[in-house]
Amino acid sequence: MTLNQPATTAPQHRNACPACGGSRHPSPPVPWPGFAHADLRPFTAPPLIFVHCPTCGLVGRAPQSSDIAPEAIYTSANYAERKPPLAYVRPPETPDVMVPTPLHQVNILRREEVSFDSVLDIGCFDGKFLEFVRQTVPRARLVGYDVNPHCRGFMTDGVAFECSGLDQIDGSFSLITMSHSVQYERDITTLLGHIDRLLDADGAVFIQVPDFSLRPTTLLFSDLYHQLTLNSLIDVLGLFGFDAVGISGTAFRRDALVLARRGAKPRRPRHHDGSTLNAALGDLHSMAARVARLKDGRHWSVLGTSIESAFAIHLLGDDVVGIIDEAESSQGTDFQGRIVRHPRDLGPDDHVILPLGPHAGTVITRFRETYASEFVLI
Repeated sequence: MTLNQPATTAPQHRNACPACGGSRHPSPPVPWPGFAHADLRPFTAPPLIFVHCPTCGLVGRAPQSSDIAPEAIYTSANYAERKPPLAYVRPPETPDVMVPTPLHQVNILRREEVSFDSVLDIGCFDGKFLEFVRQTVPRARLVGYDVNPHCRGFMTDGVAFECSGLDQIDGSFSLITMSHSVQYERDITTLLGHIDRLLDADGAVFIQVPDFSLRPTTLLFSDLYHQLTLNSLIDVLGLFGFDAVGISGTAFRRDALVLARRGAKPRRPRHHDGSTLNAALGDLHSMAARVARLKDGRHWSVLGTSIESAFAIHLLGDDVVGIIDEAESSQGTDFQGRIVRHPRDLGPDDHVILPLGPHAGTVITRFRETYASEFVLI
């Protein structure tokens, strides 16, 4: 099949939305740097200005003269060699058991009854998702694609790898997956064209991205091209003839997860008035104000090796003396020049920031019941 033409005009000018061609509107500047997702260190000088498309809801960052092309980072040997430890999550069905993130993704897709006969993972990086698919469906045809050629060495036996372009991949697939990768593709129109070409007639597309309406701090990632919510992701896919539905009931409570299949025709999106972006930026300002109130002479540890942790460290500076994380694989690693420890290693005189947002009451309750330190939720 050939890609459906979008239900709007293709981009014609520099400020055009790369998905629908609509004119994007700028936000007021925010006074913080942008961060790189690889090491979560400041990457773009402040202020940051965002642009949003009222037609499809896609959000981007207004470019700066000092910007470094993200592709130069993604394709480097250093980027591949940074290979982070395997991440773990707590699935809702077994909240007391931490499971590997890619295994949870496989289990989500099994619940959605997709076919694993042939799987293409775009942005596969270390190939862990495909490795867990192999354990579930030993005879599946598996292909990993990543722009970084140095990721080839991560692939396990039976997983093919391609890095020179999606146009070099032949055949079709019953399942195409993109986990935290679609936002790094500058040309989203061409990307969806390849997905359309490579997808079986009755195949499914699984996409997972941070949802900035649920996790506003992800707006601070500046080494990418697009910022999305569940609604804007569904609308962008609809422009190109894909019917997408959100997936709920997962451990990824602040991500947008969709399963998409080909629809009958492209769909015009709903109107996006910018209120979602404005609300997210307002949440960032509120978080910064809450953190500023903690600059009271105490020394703090921060939970997690996340963008929220990096933002808190940027705001508090040397007042942050340590990092805590419950994942055993993170113990003893370095984050922002600070050693990661387990919260059980702290005592009653330690002060810990949980940068999870004001609605994470159940998390702070569990920490207070389980560990001896003082915990503050921001």
